[in-house]
Amino acid sequence: MNCRHCGSDKIFRSHRKGLYEGFWLRLLRKAPYRCHACGMRYIVQSRRAERRHKQGRDECLASYLGLRGSENRLRRWVVAMAITVLFLVISILFIVRILQ
Repeated sequence: MNCRHCGSDKIFRSHRKGLYEGFWLRLLRKAPYRCHACGMRYIVQSRRAERRHKQGRDECLASYLGLRGSENRLRRWVVAMAITVLFLVISILFIVRILQ
């Protein structure tokens, strides 16, 4: 892959920023890349997604959401708490509806 701006081949994966890049780009199997020479940042098809597509393998849901590995404990905790809160809210709404 070459830089669209300067043509350099020194492209590397950039960190995802915010909800858009963290969630939506994962669904689209795209990733941010940055040129080391000029600093331009691009969002393109992920190299990992291209390799998996060529090999015909899909990754598990935990890997797809970025929840694998010990470095992602906080993210796993946040996802677990969000699911728990959602379940509690739905349960409370269901109970209130039954009692009416």
